[in-house]
Amino acid sequence: MSSEARTNWGKAYMGKTVTYIENPKNTIDLEQKWNYEVIRSQVAEYLPAIMNPKVIEVGCGGARNSLYLALHGIDVTCSDYSEEAIRLAQSNFEAFGAKGTFLLDDFLNSKVPRDSFDCVMSFGLLEHFPDLKPVIDSLTRLTKPGGIQIHLVIPKKFSTQTLMDILFFPFKLFTNLVLKRLPLKGILKRSYRNFPHFENRFTWHEYCQAFEESGNEVIKCEPGGLLIPFTYWTKYAKLGMPVMKLFGKQILRINEKVRNSNSPFIYRMSQTFTVIGRKNQGKAARL
Repeated sequence: MSSEARTNWGKAYMGKTVTYIENPKNTIDLEQKWNYEVIRSQVAEYLPAIMNPKVIEVGCGGARNSLYLALHGIDVTCSDYSEEAIRLAQSNFEAFGAKGTFLLDDFLNSKVPRDSFDCVMSFGLLEHFPDLKPVIDSLTRLTKPGGIQIHLVIPKKFSTQTLMDILFFPFKLFTNLVLKRLPLKGILKRSYRNFPHFENRFTWHEYCQAFEESGNEVIKCEPGGLLIPFTYWTKYAKLGMPVMKLFGKQILRINEKVRNSNSPFIYRMSQTFTVIGRKNQGKAARL
């Protein structure tokens, strides 16, 4: 990534102290904790013979997924090239008394020896690169032969998030123009979706192909994030707790159905997808 990208990500974490929440207070917290447990179950399901797998979260940010695993006895390493991200990750771990290893590292030029981890995972990382091959090659290099990779991707695509961005655009534009009185330059873009980071447009098919070409067997690709754009606003409307209490079970039930769906429509409308792969053993695994 460029120095500008590094600066943008550093700003995203700056000033934050503890971002991990153990007891959900709204629908977003509820879905996030559900996702933590999904990741934990995937590690257990696809590495059944390893009692204490070594896991690394690359591009960890606040490392909330890693923290959840650490609180359940898993050996985790949190890696990021942003000093602010590592600081935030350490702050989250310290707040909950969890143990972890923290590594300031650029995974594209990593100091970590090859074949070091039973599981390599990332959440909202891969979509920020214009070329998949060097990214996935680097991640596969860190994975032990027979080990797994779990990567949640949030590509730039039409989804339920697009629908909500369109719906709330007039309100955001009014707020920015009249209430905040922001400069006119770039006001439309900021009012539609104010996201300063690069996002690629690769499909889930292309991600799966890239993982296979890097020496992995793709075990599964799961759609996700279908409901989050519809429930996110409740957090800021002070309705997160009542909506969670009234509809929490139904939301998680739908999430589970989406995760296990093979419907092209669900893949199309879902905001995210998760690629789960296993590194081949032998010559195919040597990058």
